[in-house]
Amino acid sequence: MSRLDDATLATLLLTSRLGGGGPPPLKAREFWALVAQVGGDPAGLLAAVPPGAADPDRVQALLDRATAFAFALEDLERSGLTVVSAFDPRYPAALRERLGHQAPPVLHAAGPTALLAQPAVAFVAEADTDPTDAARAIARDRAVAAVRGGAAVLTGGTAGGVDATVTDVAGEADGTVIGLLADALTPRLRHPEVRRAIHAGRLCLATPYPPSAPWSPAAERGRLLVTTALAERTVALDPRARSALDTALADAEARGWPVERVRSDAATDR
Repeated sequence: MSRLDDATLATLLLTSRLGGGGPPPLKAREFWALVAQVGGDPAGLLAAVPPGAADPDRVQALLDRATAFAFALEDLERSGLTVVSAFDPRYPAALRERLGHQAPPVLHAAGPTALLAQPAVAFVAEADTDPTDAARAIARDRAVAAVRGGAAVLTGGTAGGVDATVTDVAGEADGTVIGLLADALTPRLRHPEVRRAIHAGRLCLATPYPPSAPWSPAAERGRLLVTTALAERTVALDPRARSALDTALADAEARGWPVERVRSDAATDR
């Protein structure tokens, strides 16, 4: 098992479900509020929970899981996964800077985590609609430009739609891909093409959720938030008005993050 510094260990114990047992882990807002109480460094929590902490018995019970957690983490790492806390130098600085108390305290990843810090252009589309040929062509053009500009291609990691189109482009152009998932990470590692791309250093799959967690609407909303925060620019293909994607894009735009909305049936982009 990798050696964890105290801040990372405290973060994982408080927010990860690894090892099971104990009360529910802290949500992001709860965790960051607690961290603020201890001066921004959770390492001190391993020694003592401050008297004024919200729900101190729950916090202490989570911290007391260290032994079971260590065995679970070792098993996870043997399966090829890495756990990156917000206090790990491998954690993307953009998430801490842009999301603040909404930043996921933990990312589970497979592949070279250095890709998470690489400039990236995100590609998003409606999950329940097959992209048109025109949308695929636009996505391909934008992805080629991104790779030529030295950026990684950031996708939802699915096997079809726009995700597949831009992933193929990156592969053809010898580029790199970050797949940010809203569904289970672990099953992806069974696919030979995924393992080959990871071993070649061209693909990193990551999720802010437990690696076996299934897809849900809430997970998809969270994925879109993290995606738009991580990307230097987000290219959105044919978003529908008032959809979950449209809401996520509006949130990103309100925060000042670059978003390009593209209509494949229009002669020009908006």
